Amino acid sequence: GEITTKDVPGCITAVERKKTAGRAFMFYLRPRFYKYLKPEDRPEGWETYAEMDEKAWKDEQAERKRKRSMMENSESVTSDKMEMESTSNLSPSVADEEMDDTDDDGE
Repeated sequence: GEITTKDVPGCITAVERKKTAGRAFMFYLRPRFYKYLKPEDRPEGWETYAEMDEKAWKDEQAERKRKRSMMENSESVTSDKMEMESTSNLSPSVADEEMDDTDDDGE
């Protein structure tokens, strides 16, 4: 899982960056990981944000699992459909041979 976020957690204040050439990206530690920081490094009220982030993370994981499951089911249906099409479509040469066999039986 991701341990950082681009969104500024509500329990910290965003740092103003100096305008420089190029794009600047700021990443923040997800609040659910604040428990691993030293107590003096944790922002005030971090527990509330950690709980909210834990719930958000679980929701994200459930959504990823749901999408993965849908993709696997879609791939399974596609491969089954392709298998059915390949077995139901006879080659013209096979079809001709079968027709020839029926003609011989009729004589």
